[in-house]
Amino acid sequence: MELNRSAAMHQRVFNQSFVILCGALVLPTVVTWIYFDLLHGTAEGLQQRAYAILKSVQFAMPVAAVWFCARRELWNVRFRGPGLLLGAAFGLAVAVLIHLVFGMFIEGTPSGERLCAMILEKVQGMGLASHIKFILLGCFYAIVHAGLEEYYWRWFVFRWARRMMPIWSANLVSSAGFMLHHILLLGFFFGFGQWPTWVFSLAIAVGGIVWAWLYQRTNNLSAIWLSHALVDAGIFSLGYLVIAQALT
Repeated sequence: MELNRSAAMHQRVFNQSFVILCGALVLPTVVTWIYFDLLHGTAEGLQQRAYAILKSVQFAMPVAAVWFCARRELWNVRFRGPGLLLGAAFGLAVAVLIHLVFGMFIEGTPSGERLCAMILEKVQGMGLASHIKFILLGCFYAIVHAGLEEYYWRWFVFRWARRMMPIWSANLVSSAGFMLHHILLLGFFFGFGQWPTWVFSLAIAVGGIVWAWLYQRTNNLSAIWLSHALVDAGIFSLGYLVIAQALT
């Protein structure tokens, strides 16, 4: 009888954890679809408010899940330790590679022209079409948003998945979820029928695998935060160079 109750309780906990994991994997894609695609072309104030509200919901979700369902089991987080040099090296390498791939394979092509047009259209639609605003946006993404994404995807989703499956399975599942919402972003800028969307989406999944591996190895959130920040800095510096002349 006691064993049956224990098994039933274990099954309830597993089911609860599974539902939370599925929700965490899908939520960023839903958020991105609403504020980035569904509201595209609407008033800039509406887009900005939707972004702020939906992103707040997304990044509050891990805190709520851990507080109500895991408590001490997952609450610990470290910002010191090894891995900073390795994370920085990976982030810089990816940032340089992004610029090289753009210069060699995309610049001057129809994909490059569409990218430029769509970046400009998006920043104009959100009221960010000026040099200083775009630079501030890049700083926000590189410094703040990169940290929030690592807190969400590696500290929460990857570690939550680890409770339910082997480490490498958790790594692959969390990295696939990390890639999913980026497909919407890349599809918007390049088109869903274009090779950069799918090549870069796979590259993002590989980046997620590396960051999850590094986090598993070091348990240091700062290492993957720094790495992610350098990649985002590379992306936004490229975006700035692409549309600098068109900014007011």
